[in-house]
Amino acid sequence: MKKDKDIKKNTEGCGGQSALLEAAFHGYNTPLWLMDGERRVLLANKAAEVLFGRKQDELKGGHCYKLFGLDAPHPGCPLEKALKNSGRAAAEIENGGRKLESVIDPLPAAGVSSPVAVHSMTAMAEQSDGRAESLRLAAELEKRYTEIQDFMLLSVHDIRTPLLCIQGFSKYIRSDVARLTEILETGGCGEESRAQALDVARNLVPESVDSLDESAIKIAGLLDGIIKVSKQGRLEMRPRTMDAEAVIKKELAAMAYQVETAGALVEVGTLPGCTADPAAVGQIFANLISNAIRYRHGSRRPVVTISGSKKSGVSLYRVTDNGPGIKAADLPNIWKLFFGVSGNSGKCDGIGLPISRRLAEANGGRLWAESSYGEGTVFYLELPS
Repeated sequence: MKKDKDIKKNTEGCGGQSALLEAAFHGYNTPLWLMDGERRVLLANKAAEVLFGRKQDELKGGHCYKLFGLDAPHPGCPLEKALKNSGRAAAEIENGGRKLESVIDPLPAAGVSSPVAVHSMTAMAEQSDGRAESLRLAAELEKRYTEIQDFMLLSVHDIRTPLLCIQGFSKYIRSDVARLTEILETGGCGEESRAQALDVARNLVPESVDSLDESAIKIAGLLDGIIKVSKQGRLEMRPRTMDAEAVIKKELAAMAYQVETAGALVEVGTLPGCTADPAAVGQIFANLISNAIRYRHGSRRPVVTISGSKKSGVSLYRVTDNGPGIKAADLPNIWKLFFGVSGNSGKCDGIGLPISRRLAEANGGRLWAESSYGEGTVFYLELPS
């Protein structure tokens, strides 16, 4: 009984604000209790009742460490540090398989039987879960950012090919128009001149215009993709059953000038269909074909052969070239961004291959290569059928 009176007296002695202090304590969701120099609980809030599983009256007068089933203060208890430094002290304490954060705020008064500090204890599990969720969200955002960055990089990289085609066929059209003008100005009206003019008007100019159209469509598609990604904030694959052969031939139409000026031969066999995002697959093949032409062998005509087969729900495509090949030491590194293969006749930017592999993986497939240095390389693209 005397002990209860002492506790009541000590509590009332805290500036005569016992009622106000108790009301404030009960308004916090964090477990709080006021304790004396002997670590006895003088006042506790509702959250502390929940933490300890005891009512207010049961908590008062008891040593806080005993409420955790301990016979002595926890070695990590920050009370002594808080009192010594006259400032807040905190520590992580593990008890009964639980990780708790112990925070002690010392009061101006100090004494064995006087209120000396406010003690709070919160479960670290909730905080850990929160940190884990924050890390998960951060990782997801980082993944999306990388996907978007890669897509933008590859799209800008791929725009160069149709732009080159537009520039090239614009020159052809200028040359064809000059030829027609010459025929008209010289007044050529013979059968030979007429035949030449008709060939230019009916065949050469339309072919150039068609190639310009295909290149413009290619650029428009890439720009549409960039706009969609920038608006949606993510790269989204839209897989569907597609005709891989038709997609490749469409890409080749946009690459006509590059193929023609390199004197390259691109052979497309009968290919199986697949289930993937057509735009992504088109970008992968365009990059593989473009690379085979750009980094061709210096002493032979570039030949690219595209073949495919279907087995066990998987479509496998092979893009084979007769280029200089890739050294065994370099082969694992060609999938790294900005890695330049040694020995290439052209400047390798190290962008297309690594991002093409990521596009393949984003469609549930994979992309890899085998090479014989000095003879050529085979790229394998596997996609769901």
